[in-house]
Amino acid sequence: MQAKRKLNIVYWAFPSWNGDYMKSTVELAKELAVKHRVLYIDYAYTLKDVLTAKSKPFMPVKRITGQAESLQEVKLENGGTIYVLSLPPIIPFNWAGNKTIYEILEGLNSTIVAGRVKRALKKIDFDTDVVVNAFNPFFGKATKKVFAGKPVLYYCYDNIDAAAWAAKHGARLEKDFMCSVDGVIFSSDALLENKASRAPKFVVKNGVDLRAFGEIKPTTSPGKNKVIGYTGTVDDRLDFELLENMIKAKPGFEFRFIGRVITPKAEALKKYSNVKFYGPVEPPTLPAMMKD
Repeated sequence: MQAKRKLNIVYWAFPSWNGDYMKSTVELAKELAVKHRVLYIDYAYTLKDVLTAKSKPFMPVKRITGQAESLQEVKLENGGTIYVLSLPPIIPFNWAGNKTIYEILEGLNSTIVAGRVKRALKKIDFDTDVVVNAFNPFFGKATKKVFAGKPVLYYCYDNIDAAAWAAKHGARLEKDFMCSVDGVIFSSDALLENKASRAPKFVVKNGVDLRAFGEIKPTTSPGKNKVIGYTGTVDDRLDFELLENMIKAKPGFEFRFIGRVITPKAEALKKYSNVKFYGPVEPPTLPAMMKD
């Protein structure tokens, strides 16, 4: 039997490749890279990000600005190999409330990044078979333009309508993009049911790496406070009124939050002695923290 040939798969991603928390987009790309050639187009950092890089320890500044090779070949722990491409700094454009101004900046940014993407494809002789745009409708037009004639899938792993940072244009851009692609992948049945698209729709639910998390067993000693834990981003989507009522009603429980805090609403919870925020942690350290 003839072996199946490797596919050339492009991930035009919204999530950054580097970071201190686990991302489904990155994990799926890593798994695909075991049997296929994968090019991961990294998060598009802005000029403002470059100027404030000291506050962003995982940002690959030299690769973004061209001081180092923008295209990396990364050897993965699972035995695969993946290409990761850092884009040049773009013009901040999410601030623009006016649709016309936004689209002008969107077009300029598409031109800025397209050249680097095309050069990377040529450098590694990457004849693209399929493109996965991962939650990045902000570069939907650029995706379709750079990879004209290639099958494009949209990976929708969250509700963009509820994201404060995407409130001005995210829902509109996503809706338009989903109507232009060849298929949409959702991370839950609820997202599939609530999003309209003419393209075929699929569900690939989020999973867990059982090698890291399969053997977690609580180690809390008798007499210690019981712990209610949360892992993930702490943002405006959480019900802070409900959380505060729970914290006040259960003073004998410790409430532990592990993950990025990107909303000022969390400040109201820090006054309680039975609440602790740990911030983001490296994925390998998370199982041990969850055991305690």
